[in-house]
Amino acid sequence: MTKLAAFIVAFVMLVAPTTGAAYPLSVFPFNGGFERVESNQPQGWEATGTWLMGAVAPCEGRKFVYLAPAVARTGDRLVSQGYRLVKPGSTVFLTASYQSSTGGALFGLVLCDGLGQPLGEILAAPQPAAPTWRQVALSFPVPACAGDDLAAVRIMLGVSGADKGADFDDISLTAPQHVVCPTPHRPTLDVLRRRNLLPNPTLIPDASDGVYGWNRLIVPDTTETAWTSVPLSLDLALPYGLTAEATDGTQDGFSLLLRVRDPLDPASVWLQTPPVTGGPARLPRLAREPERGLVEAAILPVAGQALGQLELALRPEPISLSIRPVAMAGEFTRPQDVQLFVSAINNTDTDLSPMAYLKILDADGQQAAYEPRRVRLGPHSAAYFPYKPTLTRAGKYVMLTRLMYEGQDLGFITFPFEVTGG
Repeated sequence: MTKLAAFIVAFVMLVAPTTGAAYPLSVFPFNGGFERVESNQPQGWEATGTWLMGAVAPCEGRKFVYLAPAVARTGDRLVSQGYRLVKPGSTVFLTASYQSSTGGALFGLVLCDGLGQPLGEILAAPQPAAPTWRQVALSFPVPACAGDDLAAVRIMLGVSGADKGADFDDISLTAPQHVVCPTPHRPTLDVLRRRNLLPNPTLIPDASDGVYGWNRLIVPDTTETAWTSVPLSLDLALPYGLTAEATDGTQDGFSLLLRVRDPLDPASVWLQTPPVTGGPARLPRLAREPERGLVEAAILPVAGQALGQLELALRPEPISLSIRPVAMAGEFTRPQDVQLFVSAINNTDTDLSPMAYLKILDADGQQAAYEPRRVRLGPHSAAYFPYKPTLTRAGKYVMLTRLMYEGQDLGFITFPFEVTGG
């Protein structure tokens, strides 16, 4: 099968309500009821396009997703970030609710390899018009002739035609259980000290007798090898970051990602982060309260590049940092116009007052501005503050922000920007 092109969603709008119940984590797909929303986007779903929050006749705060086709374009889709490991020749069952005054709601599967990379797709026929919520139950035979690569499916929602679109909710998929997950490692979690959670942080790919704490995978259609860590039982009320350092100093020969499995059904991968070349890969906070999932780190080789020895670290992130500019796209016309906003979110139950070290480097790596600043963060709260450095000339810059508390590094982020004129 040929690789799929990226799916595109035109205009997606989250609105409330529906009568569906809120979803716990232990179902597939993750966030099939669209209840978990971060930054105006439903967690666990992939799309390019605009996401908006609305409140149309709210009912207990419940939400659904509205998917409309773009003007003069059809075939827009919304795809689950997670996937279900399946066996070729088996049958999977999809249930969902939808409503559409014009019809055309689409349900389907993206066929994937064992790391969720797309191989093809299968679609059910477009659904008829339904002016009120209508439940559907569909079965999809998994192709037995798809080859050894086929190992997983993602859920795909869409609309056909250029009419008024469709509302979707209560998405659920079941399949015969055939996956046995290795016994998970349950590391001791020291959030503020950011202890490395991997049982073996050193990966030696050419080790002939295997590597403790890591599993070898053959990348489909290649002779290259990918690696996944043993599953780690972790609290998903915290975000995590995965970093790797190549001992030869080459950081562009591999990509990192993180995936989360259901501890009760290891065939269900709730979420997988996009691969990041060289890292770091970040897993967002997925649960409001302490709730466990099986987190696995994965290292993918870049085509044509040899994977050397790596030193890896998977750590909790007690503070989530972000930087945004006042100017659009991080571009300023004059040095005196430069102003950046820093956001720091405390993910812990502890009252923190870290020092924020704000530094600007120019294109030559020389320090152009520097300021230390005390930040006060209550438990599970956020702080936002502006930073206006004194710059004197045009050029490309990078802002570095690091938070330190009692000698511990709590968070680090970089943000590039440009001054186009003097």
